Amino acid sequence: MEGLITPNACAFIKRQIAFGETPTGTLPAPGECNHPWVRACPDMFDEEATLREAGGAPRRGHTTIGNSIVGSLRLVPDLRYTRTEVVGAGAVMMIGQWNEATIKGQKVAYPQTARNVLSDDGKTIRARRYYDRYTVYRSAAPGLRDLFEGVADSGPVTGGAPRCRRCS
Repeated sequence: MEGLITPNACAFIKRQIAFGETPTGTLPAPGECNHPWVRACPDMFDEEATLREAGGAPRRGHTTIGNSIVGSLRLVPDLRYTRTEVVGAGAVMMIGQWNEATIKGQKVAYPQTARNVLSDDGKTIRARRYYDRYTVYRSAAPGLRDLFEGVADSGPVTGGAPRCRRCS
């Protein structure tokens, strides 16, 4: 952990650990709200929280977010993460982790980054999760072309962003 770990950040981290240790049993049918992860969401997310994931519409409210998380885990029921890094700056937490799962019989490992804005009691108000999708899909579809293959820095960057007239 790095940065300023405030009391709300500490509460958030404790909630994350408890959430990760929640026994899951079998994953529920779509829309079932009685799964332990769905029940844990009111403790993790503010009632009006928003979760954004790359490529998806925002999810609002802890029940909707809980069902979304369970829906994702239905696709990767053996998901586990390691090498977690946490950086705090007041009410903002950045989490980096390495995820491992099985997708369609293929072992997949990929990085994930999440940004959470916290309430005073450490519940998530806004969260945004990012995944390296190419790394995820490459394992399941080996013929997938890397859109950034061959792209590299070729020297010093010149110019830069235009200056703000007010700040110049």
